[in-house]
Amino acid sequence: MNILLSKETFTKNLMAMSFDKQFFGSEKNRILFGFNKNTNKSFKSCMGFLNGILKNWGLCVKVKKISQRIKKDIITTNYYYLSYDKIYNNYL
Repeated sequence: MNILLSKETFTKNLMAMSFDKQFFGSEKNRILFGFNKNTNKSFKSCMGFLNGILKNWGLCVKVKKISQRIKKDIITTNYYYLSYDKIYNNYL
């Protein structure tokens, strides 16, 4: 839960998972998770699919933007992390 992944690392891992024929490409897996077609063509659609699966268990992948000032420029970097709904603490 406390691990921040850079956008490059997260994107690489998400795209590798989204084009894995055994996970997303399988008709049985799509039916199991309640999706009727494979529409994971972009980063945004993969994130929607992943968060659609995770929301059933109170989990969500979120973005944390960290800005740094280097001389006169401000550089913003996106990091991704796994978050959970605090309501589920009552049941854990």
